[in-house]
Amino acid sequence: MDKEATFSHWKQQSARKLDAQDTSVIQKQNCTWLFVTHQLCKASEVVAALEKSTGNVVLKFEPFVLHVQCRALADAQLLHTVAINSGFRNSGITVGKKGKIVMAVRSTHGLEVPLSQNGKCLVSQEYIEFLVQTANKKMEENIKRITRLVKL
Repeated sequence: MDKEATFSHWKQQSARKLDAQDTSVIQKQNCTWLFVTHQLCKASEVVAALEKSTGNVVLKFEPFVLHVQCRALADAQLLHTVAINSGFRNSGITVGKKGKIVMAVRSTHGLEVPLSQNGKCLVSQEYIEFLVQTANKKMEENIKRITRLVKL
């Protein structure tokens, strides 16, 4: 397979893996996930999750991140150009001590806002609705960038 066909095949595989992620098994140390989605959400879903908590709650949106180990610097440069042109402005290339080339596709449009402390809600219903609208706009932009990346 030539480089272009290999890259195209890789993009298709990556897109399928994104669609197949099981969010019900996400676990991090000292953290309980109250609500996880890779879709647009509703303020009522966030409020329902917030009501379950007795600790500190943070609403967090994390944009798409992808790390790709490349065979050659030229391949990483090509992917970097595609990523930048797709809207992933914080993308970059790293070359390790032993010559390992990694291209990171990243952007900076994340969101992280505390909602409660020790079980006490710190924000109004109106502010939660505003945050959810903001997170949903960021998700829509995220999807547009991923779509552009896959198409380029």
